[in-house]
Amino acid sequence: MELKIANLAKKILNYSCQVREKERVLIDYEGEPAKRLVKRLIKDIYELGAFPYITSRDSEINREIMLGCSEAQLDYLKKIKLAEAKIMNTVIVIRSLENKFELTDVPPEKLNLYMKSTGPIKQYRINKQKWILMHYPSAAMAQKAKMSREAFENFFFSVCLMDYDRLAFNMNSLEDIMKKTDKVSIIGPGTNLEFSIKNMPIVKCCGHNNLPDGEIYTAPIVNTVNGRVSFNVPATELGTNLEEISLVVKAGEVIEATANNSAFINKILDRDLGARYFGEFAIGLNPRITSPIGDVMFDEKILGSFHLALGNSYKNAFNGNKSDLHCDFISIQTPDYGGGEIWFDDMMIQKNGHFVLPSLLKLNAEK
Repeated sequence: MELKIANLAKKILNYSCQVREKERVLIDYEGEPAKRLVKRLIKDIYELGAFPYITSRDSEINREIMLGCSEAQLDYLKKIKLAEAKIMNTVIVIRSLENKFELTDVPPEKLNLYMKSTGPIKQYRINKQKWILMHYPSAAMAQKAKMSREAFENFFFSVCLMDYDRLAFNMNSLEDIMKKTDKVSIIGPGTNLEFSIKNMPIVKCCGHNNLPDGEIYTAPIVNTVNGRVSFNVPATELGTNLEEISLVVKAGEVIEATANNSAFINKILDRDLGARYFGEFAIGLNPRITSPIGDVMFDEKILGSFHLALGNSYKNAFNGNKSDLHCDFISIQTPDYGGGEIWFDDMMIQKNGHFVLPSLLKLNAEK
């Protein structure tokens, strides 16, 4: 285990974040299990001649803050956290949660208020700094994945330490096709959706901002999204489990949203003007992640899946949509999940989660 942790720390610092001498590196972590990795990162940061700084979080404490928070208090908190962010070169965010549903009973209006205050910090990190986010194994994560702790840890290190340079190379053909695409059509159970990605930037994700990683994303042109889309992977948004999610979209706006908790999802989508519009479209490409484990950091990379994010659009594939929300909803299109098709213009590129074009076949599995 210690060798795996050492290899992961080196991958984070040398490959993902490319930490250099005298850089200020903030490690923002939560959870007792993450401490072994944090300690190794600190040692390695010192060896690189850089400077480690630590911030720790606790979901139980955050829950108490949220329950009683006010706009005035959170505005001050935002100023403190933004000032902290601005003096760092790199941010490593590690979460090892023991209870992913700790925030379930926080009222949606309090959640929205809190997220509004933390949004600018997240956007600064994403747009101005080198950063990486990862969810480190905990007993709760293994339980949710229905795996033993040992099996889950082996899975985690397998998907984090894979050869991301080779995956990036294999993505090149798909990237080229997407750059030439105007209309995207997605068909499947409860899904018949169309939108344009014409002239939008295409971004390959290969271990630089997430571990594990393995997706390619862009953003729909905002007002071109029309139809219905359903998602068959449960989403945990701010501590509430959302299942059987179905959205009806007209001219880019979600005009109807239903789920096992329709009241909650609509409260979230009423957060601000951009929350009912899409900020991301992505295809999952990690060949070692083939089924959901109940954690979006892994599930959105499932080979044979796609996801759409409601809310804020990333700067490097910006479609003009701004929001404090960025919530990924995932659908798997392999036969076990009902199948489906993805078309780029008049060309089917994926059927039942399997790439069908000769130039893309290498993405279907590791060689």
